[in-house]
Amino acid sequence: MISTAGFGDVVAVTFIGKMCSVLLTIYSLFVVAIATGVVVNFYTQMVEMQRKETLAMFMDQLERLPELSREELENISRKVRQFR
Repeated sequence: MISTAGFGDVVAVTFIGKMCSVLLTIYSLFVVAIATGVVVNFYTQMVEMQRKETLAMFMDQLERLPELSREELENISRKVRQFR
């Protein structure tokens, strides 16, 4: 973080210095908030894409149900039990 607001190591004395300190603190808070939002949004989209891909694969298997082997049917059955 750029600002040391609240620690008292360096204290602004002039009005311009105090204004710069306030603006720098507010700016740094916005930068941290935006960076956090971008990272969380990225991971949320990744999880959503994986969920949709898994659901699409599961639906594909259900459409081909008569063609599946016994092992594949047992695998689908295990997955369904996990969702309950």
